[in-house]
Amino acid sequence: MKVLLSINTTVIWIAIAVAGVVILCLLAYLLYCRIADNLYKKIFSRPAPMPKVDRSPRNIPQDKPSGRAKNWFYTHRREYLNVVIRSYDGTRLAAYYRRSGDQDCKNTVILLHGYNEHPSEMAPYAKMFMNNFKCNILIPHMRAHCMSYGKYCTYGIYETEDLNAWIRFAVKQGGPATRVYLMGRSMGAVTSLICAAQPNVAPNVAGVVADCPYDSLNNVLVHIGKKRYNIDFTRMLKKINVKVKTELEFDMSICNAADFARSIQVPVLLYVGTEDDVAVPDGVRNIYNNLECQKRMVMINDAGHCGAYDKDPEDYEKELRKFIETCVMRLVKIGRM
Repeated sequence: MKVLLSINTTVIWIAIAVAGVVILCLLAYLLYCRIADNLYKKIFSRPAPMPKVDRSPRNIPQDKPSGRAKNWFYTHRREYLNVVIRSYDGTRLAAYYRRSGDQDCKNTVILLHGYNEHPSEMAPYAKMFMNNFKCNILIPHMRAHCMSYGKYCTYGIYETEDLNAWIRFAVKQGGPATRVYLMGRSMGAVTSLICAAQPNVAPNVAGVVADCPYDSLNNVLVHIGKKRYNIDFTRMLKKINVKVKTELEFDMSICNAADFARSIQVPVLLYVGTEDDVAVPDGVRNIYNNLECQKRMVMINDAGHCGAYDKDPEDYEKELRKFIETCVMRLVKIGRM
């Protein structure tokens, strides 16, 4: 009887231990799913509602070139029209549009801001293009940002289709001979690169200027996870990607500017700050190395993320002028000018 009781007690303790391990594993998995779900929302979801009007900030710091350019933008704000279009999925998109003073102008630049930024952050680039090239300026509010609608930010995937819609708008406004230059920073830069790589991109696209583009969404998220939280998000991204595939209907791995770079045929100018801790220099170099078109990469010493223009505006503008000349020479060579 004692032997039987001893055996039963041992079996019971083993069963309890196994059950405990199973419960702990289940709790760990549920916690893993909960964290992944929260990260998914943090990465892709955007707050709503969006503002219906755009008011000038009361205070715009003037200590940096970008601040002075933003002040210039709001000083001339009434010269920009508020325009609205619908994207491929019916999403309402907004933008600022300013026609060139030259009525015969056939050049339009589309300026795309980064994640969680306002379109007015593109003021320095708008001012450069206006002063140097007298072209039409189009500054979209990116999907799910500011005055554009949308529930999710997809870091260049849905935004590429939005950009195609803006290119069509620009060509409709300027005529079939319109030459379109794409310029973006951070997420806007990635969107410009992915768009230019599409086989159905409008032939009007004449060049791409990409300021601090990250090579892939997965890489930048892993890098930020390690830097800010000291956590390796590699495994977590696999779970997040399952939700992305289900709800957003794409695979995170396709948000990869370095892969798309191989298909770009128009000239590309890349800017990168040596101290950029988001679009790290090695990642930008991956994009550069994969480009098979006319290309140039400009390293701005001591510049952080989106800080290249503020760090060295003269060199930045000089490189931009040289790049536009490269694009023009190519257009002349292929008979489009």
